[in-house]
Amino acid sequence: MLLNLVLIKTHAIAFVEFITDEDGRKRREGPRGEVEEMRMNEEWKVNLFRDPSNPRILINVLQKKRDWEASKLRTQFEKKTSRYESYIDRLERRAGNQFHPPKNGASTACLAK
Repeated sequence: MLLNLVLIKTHAIAFVEFITDEDGRKRREGPRGEVEEMRMNEEWKVNLFRDPSNPRILINVLQKKRDWEASKLRTQFEKKTSRYESYIDRLERRAGNQFHPPKNGASTACLAK
């Protein structure tokens, strides 16, 4: 089944934020453009670290940063491991039947003469 789609009109991206205050009243901020939204987001991040009244938010942010850094380190480790395993495969293929690793768990490889 084929579907024909015709765009008639497009709209610019707008960012709207709905905020509930302490009294339970809802208010709307925006719409904002992308540049203004990015500026507001950066201000929010800076103010987040300056707010000593809410350490739970700071802990969440720091935990996410830690998780991201751990993920980055894990990715680097996996890339290096993959590279080293490919070196091992190539060396084993090049050695052919002459390669005989030791059975006793020693770290040096013995090549048959």
